[in-house]
Amino acid sequence: MLHRIFVGVVTAILFCLVLAVSEYTPMTARQPNTYYFPFITLMLIYLMYSIPIFLFIGIPCTILIDFITNRMEISTKSKLYFLNLGLYSLAGISIAWFFFGLNKGDILQKIFNYKAYIIYIVGSLLFYHISLVTMIIFKKMTKDTN
Repeated sequence: MLHRIFVGVVTAILFCLVLAVSEYTPMTARQPNTYYFPFITLMLIYLMYSIPIFLFIGIPCTILIDFITNRMEISTKSKLYFLNLGLYSLAGISIAWFFFGLNKGDILQKIFNYKAYIIYIVGSLLFYHISLVTMIIFKKMTKDTN
Protein backbone atom coordinates (compact mmCIF):
# COMPACT_ATOMS: atom_id res chain seq x y z
CA MET A 1 0.00 0.00 0.00
CA LEU A 2 2.88 2.35 0.78
CA HIS A 3 4.16 1.74 -2.75
CA ARG A 4 0.84 2.85 -4.22
CA ILE A 5 0.75 6.01 -2.09
CA PHE A 6 4.28 6.85 -3.19
CA VAL A 7 3.35 6.25 -6.83
CA GLY A 8 0.23 8.42 -6.44
CA VAL A 9 2.20 11.35 -5.06
CA VAL A 10 5.00 11.07 -7.63
CA THR A 11 2.47 10.77 -10.46
CA ALA A 12 0.56 13.80 -9.23
CA ILE A 13 3.76 15.85 -9.10
CA LEU A 14 4.86 14.85 -12.61
CA PHE A 15 1.36 15.29 -14.00
CA CYS A 16 1.10 18.77 -12.49
CA LEU A 17 4.55 19.66 -13.74
CA VAL A 18 3.52 18.83 -17.30
CA LEU A 19 0.26 20.76 -16.95
CA ALA A 20 2.00 23.78 -15.43
CA VAL A 21 4.61 23.84 -18.19
CA SER A 22 1.89 23.67 -20.83
CA GLU A 23 -0.16 26.47 -19.24
CA TYR A 24 2.66 28.79 -18.16
CA THR A 25 3.05 32.01 -20.14
CA PRO A 26 6.68 33.19 -20.37
CA MET A 27 7.53 36.80 -19.53
CA THR A 28 8.21 37.63 -23.19
CA ALA A 29 4.76 36.47 -24.33
CA ARG A 30 2.71 38.25 -21.67
CA GLN A 31 0.28 41.03 -22.50
CA PRO A 32 0.47 44.30 -20.56
CA ASN A 33 -2.06 44.89 -17.76
CA THR A 34 -2.94 41.19 -17.59
CA TYR A 35 -2.30 38.95 -14.61
CA TYR A 36 -0.53 35.66 -15.17
CA PHE A 37 0.05 33.02 -12.52
CA PRO A 38 3.67 32.31 -11.65
CA PHE A 39 4.85 28.80 -12.45
CA ILE A 40 5.00 27.69 -8.81
CA THR A 41 1.44 28.92 -8.24
CA LEU A 42 0.22 26.86 -11.19
CA MET A 43 1.98 23.83 -9.74
CA LEU A 44 0.42 24.33 -6.31
CA ILE A 45 -3.08 24.86 -7.71
CA TYR A 46 -2.84 21.73 -9.85
CA LEU A 47 -1.40 19.71 -6.96
CA MET A 48 -4.28 20.70 -4.66
CA TYR A 49 -6.70 19.09 -7.08
CA SER A 50 -4.70 16.20 -8.46
CA ILE A 51 -3.14 14.65 -5.34
CA PRO A 52 -6.54 13.73 -3.83
CA ILE A 53 -7.69 12.36 -7.19
CA PHE A 54 -4.61 10.19 -7.63
CA LEU A 55 -4.69 8.99 -4.02
CA PHE A 56 -8.41 8.51 -3.37
CA ILE A 57 -9.52 7.44 -6.85
CA GLY A 58 -6.33 6.21 -8.50
CA ILE A 59 -5.30 3.81 -5.76
CA PRO A 60 -8.68 2.02 -5.55
CA CYS A 61 -8.70 1.74 -9.36
CA THR A 62 -5.22 0.22 -9.22
CA ILE A 63 -6.31 -2.27 -6.57
CA LEU A 64 -9.30 -3.23 -8.73
CA ILE A 65 -7.13 -3.60 -11.84
CA ASP A 66 -4.62 -5.74 -9.93
CA PHE A 67 -7.48 -7.92 -8.66
CA ILE A 68 -8.83 -8.36 -12.20
CA THR A 69 -5.45 -9.21 -13.73
CA ASN A 70 -4.56 -11.62 -10.91
CA ARG A 71 -7.84 -13.48 -11.43
CA MET A 72 -7.16 -13.80 -15.17
CA GLU A 73 -3.81 -15.56 -14.64
CA ILE A 74 -2.04 -14.02 -17.64
CA SER A 75 0.98 -16.12 -18.66
CA THR A 76 3.31 -13.63 -20.38
CA LYS A 77 4.50 -10.21 -19.28
CA SER A 78 3.73 -8.64 -22.65
CA LYS A 79 0.09 -9.76 -22.54
CA LEU A 80 -0.19 -8.48 -18.98
CA TYR A 81 1.35 -5.14 -20.00
CA PHE A 82 -1.08 -4.58 -22.87
CA LEU A 83 -4.04 -5.73 -20.79
CA ASN A 84 -3.03 -3.24 -18.10
CA LEU A 85 -2.69 -0.49 -20.72
CA GLY A 86 -6.28 -1.13 -21.72
CA LEU A 87 -7.58 -1.39 -18.16
CA TYR A 88 -5.80 1.77 -17.00
CA SER A 89 -7.10 3.63 -20.07
CA LEU A 90 -10.60 2.39 -19.27
CA ALA A 91 -10.14 3.54 -15.68
CA GLY A 92 -9.14 6.99 -16.94
CA ILE A 93 -12.25 7.17 -19.12
CA SER A 94 -14.43 6.00 -16.22
CA ILE A 95 -13.00 8.67 -13.95
CA ALA A 96 -13.65 11.25 -16.66
CA TRP A 97 -17.30 10.14 -16.89
CA PHE A 98 -17.59 10.36 -13.12
CA PHE A 99 -16.39 13.96 -13.09
CA PHE A 100 -18.51 14.85 -16.12
CA GLY A 101 -21.53 13.67 -14.13
CA LEU A 102 -20.60 15.89 -11.19
CA ASN A 103 -20.42 19.04 -13.28
CA LYS A 104 -23.39 21.14 -14.26
CA GLY A 105 -24.05 22.05 -17.84
CA ASP A 106 -24.51 20.25 -21.12
CA ILE A 107 -23.48 16.68 -20.41
CA LEU A 108 -23.32 15.71 -24.10
CA GLN A 109 -20.90 18.52 -24.81
CA LYS A 110 -18.65 17.27 -22.01
CA ILE A 111 -18.89 13.62 -23.06
CA PHE A 112 -17.67 14.45 -26.57
CA ASN A 113 -14.76 16.58 -25.34
CA TYR A 114 -11.89 14.35 -26.46
CA LYS A 115 -9.22 16.61 -24.92
CA ALA A 116 -10.57 15.86 -21.45
CA TYR A 117 -10.37 12.13 -22.14
CA ILE A 118 -6.76 12.51 -23.24
CA ILE A 119 -5.87 14.23 -19.97
CA TYR A 120 -7.53 11.51 -17.87
CA ILE A 121 -6.05 8.66 -19.92
CA VAL A 122 -2.57 10.20 -19.82
CA GLY A 123 -2.87 10.57 -16.05
CA SER A 124 -3.91 6.96 -15.57
CA LEU A 125 -1.21 5.61 -17.91
CA LEU A 126 1.39 7.79 -16.20
CA PHE A 127 0.29 6.24 -12.89
CA TYR A 128 0.72 2.76 -14.37
CA HIS A 129 4.16 3.41 -15.84
CA ILE A 130 5.49 5.10 -12.72
CA SER A 131 4.20 2.11 -10.77
CA LEU A 132 6.14 -0.21 -13.07
CA VAL A 133 9.34 1.83 -12.80
CA THR A 134 9.17 2.09 -9.02
CA MET A 135 8.52 -1.66 -8.72
CA ILE A 136 11.66 -2.35 -10.74
CA ILE A 137 13.68 0.09 -8.62
CA PHE A 138 12.35 -1.32 -5.35
CA LYS A 139 13.08 -4.90 -6.48
CA LYS A 140 16.66 -3.94 -7.37
CA MET A 141 17.08 -2.17 -4.04
CA THR A 142 15.85 -5.18 -2.07
CA LYS A 143 17.97 -7.54 -4.18
CA ASP A 144 21.09 -5.43 -3.51
CA THR A 145 20.49 -5.43 0.24
CA ASN A 146 20.20 -9.24 0.37
